[in-house]
Amino acid sequence: MLSTGEIATLVGAACEGPADRMISGVADLERAGASDLSLCTGGRWLGRLAGTGAGAVLIGAGARVPDGCVALRTANPRAAFARAAAALHPMVWPEAGVDPRAAVHATSVVTGARIDAFAVVEAGATVGEGTWVQSFAFIGRDAVVGRSCRVMPGAVVMEGCTLGDRVFLKPGAVVGADGFGYAVDGERIVKVPQLGTVIVEDDVEIGANACVDRAALYETRVGRGSRLDNLVQIAHGVTVGARCLLAAFSGVAGGATLGDGVVMGGRAAVIDGVSVGSGSVLAALTSAARDFPPGSKLGGSPARPYRQWLRELAAVRRLPALVRAADRPREDE
Repeated sequence: MLSTGEIATLVGAACEGPADRMISGVADLERAGASDLSLCTGGRWLGRLAGTGAGAVLIGAGARVPDGCVALRTANPRAAFARAAAALHPMVWPEAGVDPRAAVHATSVVTGARIDAFAVVEAGATVGEGTWVQSFAFIGRDAVVGRSCRVMPGAVVMEGCTLGDRVFLKPGAVVGADGFGYAVDGERIVKVPQLGTVIVEDDVEIGANACVDRAALYETRVGRGSRLDNLVQIAHGVTVGARCLLAAFSGVAGGATLGDGVVMGGRAAVIDGVSVGSGSVLAALTSAARDFPPGSKLGGSPARPYRQWLRELAAVRRLPALVRAADRPREDE
């Protein structure tokens, strides 16, 4: 439980109203009660603000909150809400120890970590201090898992792969499966051995059932602080820069490179070998089939500049009317 003043200090907000009101949880505007903190990011949420029963609301400048509600004003209410919610609902982390039902090889090195029942840690693997390997997770031979990681149920770190510190693998995430490498030899399909590794840098989160494949010869790398949503595919030999955001169903094909801070919307794709520069944004369903410089804003398939794509969509919507007009007989005919 935190006071409104404590929350304001924590997130860098200005407190308009009593600073001693106690807040015990978070809720949306429609369901919040007097001891709840809520969030209003403007737009359509402003219509719901007037009727909220929240004790406090994180909000930007200008909008009026109902009487009796404390306004916590900040330039970035959403980011502030994330920090406040984490403080009000801290993650429960178990004490270090190895459950006797876990399969931990005698040659592995487990230092101050928690290994739950039915998890597997194979020969030569290293699990760092404060890490939590949950039930039915798998850490392969000679893999390295850093400090304060969380490997959730069903998540897999295959042999020889490396996780940095504070990496979260959501349920079913797979790091280090073989890349999609095959050669066609007449009527036979021959597997190309995938002999490289995966390196996941510090502070990365990989969503449920997302896959990061091992490289054929060198490494696949996911940069520091990046976030991969559920069901994202990172193919063999890909380099994902720092602080990238990849939404669900997006995919990066073999050997492609994303610079720092790249954002990919849902079902966006980058074709094999393509380089997308730092700070670029790919709208949902965009497919980048050639290199793009830093700061590109892209849409469509094949990808082109976002505004150009919007103009093309607008033109396509006009086509039926243009065709009808062209088919009408002219008076002079």
